[in-house]
Amino acid sequence: MSREQQNGPGFHYVIHWRRQQNQRTFKQYEQSNDSVSRGGQNEFEERRAAANTTELILGGLPVFCAYDVYVVSVNDIGQAVTAPQLVTAFTGEDGLYTHLHY
Repeated sequence: MSREQQNGPGFHYVIHWRRQQNQRTFKQYEQSNDSVSRGGQNEFEERRAAANTTELILGGLPVFCAYDVYVVSVNDIGQAVTAPQLVTAFTGEDGLYTHLHY
């Protein structure tokens, strides 16, 4: 969000992610014509991030796997009223870290 849209004290983001149930890799996803299955029984993990965050690095995730991801903006009063958008993101290998790109 732009600085002008970050209203209220204590503004930050909460990033939610979970590995997709079908466990397809990025290459399989690109070659497939059908849509990726969203949802499933596994719970979302989450991490809080500061208002100026533009990238989040999560260690220990398996590489080249599909994840369901959504981001919520929050301040001291509560969560944003706009519904978050669920997107598909893929992990990639970069040195010792696994990055979640979205």
